[in-house]
Order: sequence, then C-alpha cells, then structure tokens
Amino acid sequence: MFFSAATEPGVVDSPNEDWVAVSPTVSVVLDGVTVFKGVETGCMHGTPWYVDQLGIRLLTAASDSAVSLQFALESAIASVADLHADTCDLSQIGAPSAAVAIVRKSHQSLDYLVLADVTVLFDSASGLTVVSDGRVTSTVEDLAGMPNAGFEVMKRRERYRNKKDGYWVAAADPSVAKHAKVGNIPLAEVRRAAMMSDGVTRLVDTFEQTDWPGILALAFQNGPESVIERVRKIEASDKDKKRWPRFKGSDDATIVLVGA
Repeated sequence: MFFSAATEPGVVDSPNEDWVAVSPTVSVVLDGVTVFKGVETGCMHGTPWYVDQLGIRLLTAASDSAVSLQFALESAIASVADLHADTCDLSQIGAPSAAVAIVRKSHQSLDYLVLADVTVLFDSASGLTVVSDGRVTSTVEDLAGMPNAGFEVMKRRERYRNKKDGYWVAAADPSVAKHAKVGNIPLAEVRRAAMMSDGVTRLVDTFEQTDWPGILALAFQNGPESVIERVRKIEASDKDKKRWPRFKGSDDATIVLVGA
C-alpha cells in the first residue's frame, strides 16, 4: 500500500483539531468538533487532546485484522472516556468529540468505516464510490454565514448529536460505533482512494470549484498539499464569507491518499 498525507490548521498558530496517522495497513483521519467560545465544555483537556488520545488508540486497535473496525472504534472511544471520566463532565454537549474515518487493507479488500462528515473516496473498477455522512451538516446548514450563530449551533447539537433521527460522532459513548457506515471494496478492483476532512471537501461541496473525480485527480497528480493550497487560496479570496457562507473562514484541512 502507498500512503501520502497532508494536514494543516485553519488558522496559523492555532491547534489543529484534525488528526491523521497511517500504519502499513491502516489509515485514520479524525476531524475534531470545534466548540464555540463561551460554551461550557465540561472537560479540562480540549479537542486537540481528545483527537490525539482517540487517534492513537484507534490506529492500534484497527491494526488488529481480527477485530472489526466498529469494534476498534468502540474500544477506542471507551478507553479515552475512561481516561477523563473522573475529572471531566462527559455528559456536556461541549465535551470533546470527533468525526472518524478508517481505511484498512485486509487480505482481499479495502475495508472502511466513516462516522460523521469525514469523506472517503474509492476509485475502483466499478467507478467512484463516495462515503460520507451529511447528517451533521444538514442540522445546521441554514445557519452558515449568520453572525453569532454559535449559540444556535450548540443548541442544535444538544438536540441532534448522538440521538435517533439526529447524527452520530465519536464522543464518550462507545455505542455510537454501531451507527458508523462500514463496508469494503475488493482489493483487486481498487485503483486508488482518498480520505478528507471537511476542511478539504469544501473545495467540492461548498466552493463548488471541482467535483469528486476532479479533487481526486488534483490530489494524485500534484500531491495532497496542492489540494489544501487550492482551498486556502479560495478561502483567502472570500475572507468576509459572503460569496460562500460558512462557519469558519478557514478550516483545519486533512487529506490522505491511498494507492493500492
């Protein structure tokens, strides 16, 4: 397997709430959920700490080919929750959480897991497969571009996050793993694949500057860094977020390329 990755914080000198790591057979991308200023988190650690802890455990667990990716996610979430349940109020809606994507090479396939709005693309003999979960975005997309929308966003998280008819992200409850999208693509059919946080996919779904085949082609032709550079140029051209309404002018961006 061939892996190539790039990640960059949305704001210089601010912590990157995305997380990425690869092993010889597994790639993991996490997109930590931002908590707006002034919101009580109940946690003394914060999102960057959470994605570090979750990512390390998830990469280790998923590298065991004997366990399912859902079980790997479930055990990693439970392990991190145990780390700070005694010091933090993990029931708070502002407690750290993250979207998750895993791709793993097995003997005959590329297996995947997607929880929330990290996107995985597979270019295979049967065409392009796009795996993501838009339910997170759908609960707040009408608020994009509105001034001081943070309070309403948090209210909707309270209403929809990790609830039936809402959406699911990794937080403190390991049972969310059963709501992840899972599947596999026969290894012999896979040409290439990519994993992207929503700071990268905005090139397609927010800015509409290309499509899924186009972003995949750009990444493999010019490298993963080139995609983030393209995103940053567009963000810089619309600093007031008028042309493309969005919550963050510039978001943390992560992309992993996988070659079979």
